[in-house]
Amino acid sequence: MFINKRTNCQPCQTERPSPQNLRLLLSYSKTLSVEIMSELEDLSRARIQEWLEGYHRSSATLDATKWCSEYMTDDTELQYANNPVTKGQEVRDMFAQVFLQLDLMEHEIVYFDYVAPRIYQAARIRYRVKGDMSEQEIVIQGFATFYLQEDEDKVLKCSRAEVYLDPSPLFARIAEKANVDA
Repeated sequence: MFINKRTNCQPCQTERPSPQNLRLLLSYSKTLSVEIMSELEDLSRARIQEWLEGYHRSSATLDATKWCSEYMTDDTELQYANNPVTKGQEVRDMFAQVFLQLDLMEHEIVYFDYVAPRIYQAARIRYRVKGDMSEQEIVIQGFATFYLQEDEDKVLKCSRAEVYLDPSPLFARIAEKANVDA
């Protein structure tokens, strides 16, 4: 439908845009669409980054109950290195036990990408074993995939995590510390 320029209100089927005006209109439309899509992608990426940073800040408190309830679904699944998949309460219990042995766990996000519904992330994780008088920090490189879903309140939660890293330096230090304490 085109507006009649003479009356500025009646549609007129006889007036058509010139080829030049049509090209300008299409060009403007494509530019506007690209700008709107970019804004939506940026908002989505910003939301994902905000969630990921919050996830790691919360885990750094070493409060497994709070962290898991805020960032994981009740039936979350965890594939940790080559261990069998754990689910739900088993995941919470495992983190609670591990966190009892730590004074520090901080993640530095090296990079991440989001391909719905998954976050792919590389990180450097700094650990310090609880009560380690030398305060030796152990740095481990890791890669993780987080499967996200929104709950009924539109809150993002992790329904599955796949974590790939070699925790042996950390577990070796925990064992050394236990031998010293024994």
